[in-house]
Amino acid sequence: MRITFSSILMAVVYSGILAGILCGMRKRSYFIKTFDVRCMVLVYLFCILRMLLPIDFFFTQGIRVRGIFSDIYDVLCLKQYVVLDYVFTISDMFLGIWLSGCLALLLRFVYEYRKTDRILLTAAVRSDEQCMMILNKVYETKEKARKVTILTNGGIQMPVGIGIWNRKILLPDQNYTDQELYYILLHEYTHFLNGDLIVKVLTHVFCCIFWWNPLVYFLKKDLDKSLEMKCDLCITENLAVREASEYLETIVSTLKSSGERKRFPYLHRAAALADNQDDELVERFRIVLKNQKSKSRSGRGIAVWLAVVCIVWAASYSFLPLPSYAPPDEPGTITITPDNSYVVFKNGKYYWFVEERPNRWSHCEITAEFAEELEEIDGLEIREEKR
Repeated sequence: MRITFSSILMAVVYSGILAGILCGMRKRSYFIKTFDVRCMVLVYLFCILRMLLPIDFFFTQGIRVRGIFSDIYDVLCLKQYVVLDYVFTISDMFLGIWLSGCLALLLRFVYEYRKTDRILLTAAVRSDEQCMMILNKVYETKEKARKVTILTNGGIQMPVGIGIWNRKILLPDQNYTDQELYYILLHEYTHFLNGDLIVKVLTHVFCCIFWWNPLVYFLKKDLDKSLEMKCDLCITENLAVREASEYLETIVSTLKSSGERKRFPYLHRAAALADNQDDELVERFRIVLKNQKSKSRSGRGIAVWLAVVCIVWAASYSFLPLPSYAPPDEPGTITITPDNSYVVFKNGKYYWFVEERPNRWSHCEITAEFAEELEEIDGLEIREEKR
């Protein structure tokens, strides 16, 4: 298993294809009606996982490609430059920029995480009778029990759930009716049970790693929307139409009471009740109401959809484009192919064998880097000989 220029390129391409198909299908009402939102979230995670595993497996077949791809590979990976006695390629320079940006964003993430903890220290624990009674009612509606602490903070205007291990629900410093408080706590508690905050944190780390790829920000934004829709459906799937309407009314009234919402900082580790984006809110309401009218899902359709995604995901590792160059038209030159050349690894060293004439072989010692290039670019076999 190796990570190469071609494997990274294919990871970006196939992730983009999967995300593009899913985004286009998600905007169609029949797709949402037929396929469960949980299924969509799983496909988004498949896209992220594909980018996190840009690996060239043992069964991956190389396909020789000439033209622009080979020219780009030559400029990025083969052409060397020297600055202050340091030899490097453009791909080395890009790798340095990539790792520097990744480190800076991860350090910023850790700083913001700690800063959020300091904000929570200023919040007061809410343990009044109304809050405890309704929280116990929420516990009773779910089979799984997760300890949750209720906090209030006057600096926020929208309820949020925060914490992976020490789970907390942060409420604005205002009064709620029993019904409003019940659905607010139920919403945030459902996020905890679904593990949505773990997904949000890991997705943010994923964005820190692949910060240079615009696709990751699209995936993050669309995945956040899908997590909210999944949470809504988990809550309303067993509710009557009247109760589902009350739940949606709670979201609207909470948004209205927040006024000009002060966004809770560092929402990559928190789940808010709602956002003030009208299009997102309309889509959530539409999904909930359609689910109330038709709660059935095509199990066969979901299985087929997931099977197609898995096949595409597995097929993305089947082949890789490899650069190919025309041999120079000079007399006495030898075209290196897997039929007349191979590499031997023996006693910690690499030796390159070439058949100059029929049944006449010559060899020389080469570096490990050059051996890898011969294997990757020219498809030569590396044979390991024991002592």
